[in-house]
Amino acid sequence: MNNRRQIIWNYGLMMGLSLVLLYGVLYALGEYNLGDQNSSNWGQMFVNFGMAVVFPLLAMLKLKSIQNGYIKLGAAFSSGWQVILIASIIGGLWIIVYAMFLDPSYQDKIIEAAYDEWAKQGLGDDQMEQAESFTRMFTSPFMMAGMGIVSSALIGALISLVLGLIVQKPDPSDI
Repeated sequence: MNNRRQIIWNYGLMMGLSLVLLYGVLYALGEYNLGDQNSSNWGQMFVNFGMAVVFPLLAMLKLKSIQNGYIKLGAAFSSGWQVILIASIIGGLWIIVYAMFLDPSYQDKIIEAAYDEWAKQGLGDDQMEQAESFTRMFTSPFMMAGMGIVSSALIGALISLVLGLIVQKPDPSDI
């Protein structure tokens, strides 16, 4: 079991650090902006999804290879999900570092854009103030990191299940 744990940690750390490296490069190039709620970067989403498939898949295949080519669905699912969970925790730490140190004004940018939308919708001042307090609460660094970890874990469970169904090969001697 120690090999299994080491494989999961290795691939989880590789995935998490790859994501941080990607975000760091995008930030350095001026292409990463947590506060820009109007931008939709399909390329970045595609790379994130690709990593969420490749790293858990590689971990599953590695585990399968050290088990003589056999892996149960539960073991495949569990290992893939844990890889994504480790990476999402590292990604959550990136969000905290980004929001607190690299761009502490990100929340104000979100609020500013939201005020424009609220004005277009005809919200009154009291409604806008209430909406701002909720928006500030849900866009705080720790809340955004937490929501990112939870959403990644949920999506990661689905991805890991699909990959596990594809990769599984139960040992015939266990049947």
